Amino acid sequence: IIILRKYMAPGMSPVSFSLTSIHVRLSKKSARQLASSLLLKKRKRTSFSQADFNYPLPGITVSSDGNSSNASSTSWKSDSTSAVIGSGRSDFEKATAALQKWKMFQLGWAEVDPETPVKIHEPVVVVARAVVPWTCNPLEIVYVHKTKREFAFAHGTCHGHLLRGEERFAVRLDDNGDVVYTVSAVSQPAHIASKLTYPVVRLLQKRFAEDSVKAMERALL
Repeated sequence: IIILRKYMAPGMSPVSFSLTSIHVRLSKKSARQLASSLLLKKRKRTSFSQADFNYPLPGITVSSDGNSSNASSTSWKSDSTSAVIGSGRSDFEKATAALQKWKMFQLGWAEVDPETPVKIHEPVVVVARAVVPWTCNPLEIVYVHKTKREFAFAHGTCHGHLLRGEERFAVRLDDNGDVVYTVSAVSQPAHIASKLTYPVVRLLQKRFAEDSVKAMERALL
């Protein structure tokens, strides 16, 4: 599906719509096949380019809460959901391993290939069902942060994604022993399709945050 949008130069104000493909399939099986093809093509690159991203500020979620003053424009939506999912060092290690295996994305209606390595510049494809069709949304890992008490990484949207922005996943071990999972995002529509259905998109974003918390809780059982 080809969508027309106005060209946006890096650093310009966000609400703009260039000629870009949206990756749509009618079945989950065919969407998975397309996702594998997109990943293979990306991994054959000989160099990394910031031009792969469809937004001008990779790294905007780098602060601990996932929010950024660089995305303060009202056209950007910031979301953050946190939950205590366990307790103690053992649960923290399990939660870290769960993030590295993309457990927060194995939701039935959305998924990422669990063998996708969590490392900087690694391509990612989210397969998700948006109402009826399945979409393949390309992203790339922007940064990975790891300490003895926290593990976090973010992926940013690339050309062909329905949205523009960045999503951060983190687990931390608090001083009181709580293991806290946080998913945060800064985003806006990147295509006419997502702009026209934005109320539904926002509901899906909320559903994803809630479902990913439940998935992380299950991963620690």
